[in-house]
Amino acid sequence: MGLYTPPWRALCRLEHVCPSRVRIWRTRTVRRGGGTEQEGAPSVTDKDSTWLRGDNYRTRLWTSPGVRDKLSGYQTRALCCCTHRRQGASTDCGRVLQGTACGHVRVLRRSISDTSCSRTRPPWNVMFFGTDDFALECLKILDKSRKCSKTQEEVVGRLEVVSLPSLLPKGLPVANYASDKGIPFHEWPDIGACDHFDVGVVASFGRLLSEDLILKFPYGILNVHPSLLPRWRGPAPLIHTVLNGDETTGVTIMQIRPKRFDVGPIVMQEAFPVPPKCTSKELEAVLSKQGAEMVNSVKG
Repeated sequence: MGLYTPPWRALCRLEHVCPSRVRIWRTRTVRRGGGTEQEGAPSVTDKDSTWLRGDNYRTRLWTSPGVRDKLSGYQTRALCCCTHRRQGASTDCGRVLQGTACGHVRVLRRSISDTSCSRTRPPWNVMFFGTDDFALECLKILDKSRKCSKTQEEVVGRLEVVSLPSLLPKGLPVANYASDKGIPFHEWPDIGACDHFDVGVVASFGRLLSEDLILKFPYGILNVHPSLLPRWRGPAPLIHTVLNGDETTGVTIMQIRPKRFDVGPIVMQEAFPVPPKCTSKELEAVLSKQGAEMVNSVKG
């Protein structure tokens, strides 16, 4: 088990490889005579191939050749592979999240062998962590998704908000919105049990989340970060973008890992040209809408 892997997760590995050089087979172990054989598995004798054992199945991820990201070489519940498809996708195995980063598309798929999470399709129960105007746009999208008309599928079922204590008399934008809309609100660090949520969403929160908290969410916690990670990892990415005269920036949606800010597998990443003579506040207004649209495409 990896450091960030709970005992109930399927044993899969995240690989960053060239899209044209990935094949995935799910095979079943069959006992015949005195030994065991793998049904459906091709006869590939690549010493770089990796076999990972699940409870009832063995999942083989074969890459030849490939580049493994050292930061993302941990075991995770999501099976991540590269594919040429750049459109939204879903499978019978569960929810699929996909996005483009560094020229490759990463598809994160929930393992079919994991039965610990009873919810496999919308509506999702979401806990949102945020503070400022950038986070507010993401919260508005999530709130809108739980108020769909009869002709639209409800994507968000239960929504609760976590924000930081405010030193300002007028409060923080996320906390004010939750209060106005009647959304259940928690003030950090008193966030309750978190036992009935499927996924967490973080935007401009500014606090490290513990491993115990992350593991309470069956689908993990997604972070909406206003830069093209790994550039400007950490606090104040918009200010660093403007001060350094970057011509291109963007928004990254990634899976959160404990102990370090903005380190984890990238789910989606979109670039955006920085307008000339743009201030950090103006850039925040532009990227907040872009980030909200990306959250909307991921959660569906």
